[in-house]
Amino acid sequence: MNVYTHIGLDDAEEELRRMEEFQKAQAEIEKKNDAKAVSQKMFKVV
Repeated sequence: MNVYTHIGLDDAEEELRRMEEFQKAQAEIEKKNDAKAVSQKMFKVV
């Protein structure tokens, strides 16, 4: 599989921002439900 890919700094910053938002939302759900939220796997296809 001869595939080359790379991630730019802008893409990395956007993904970091998305993950931070996801973690905040997950913490809010846990606080409301007083239980662990179901973990989700989130990937962005480029």
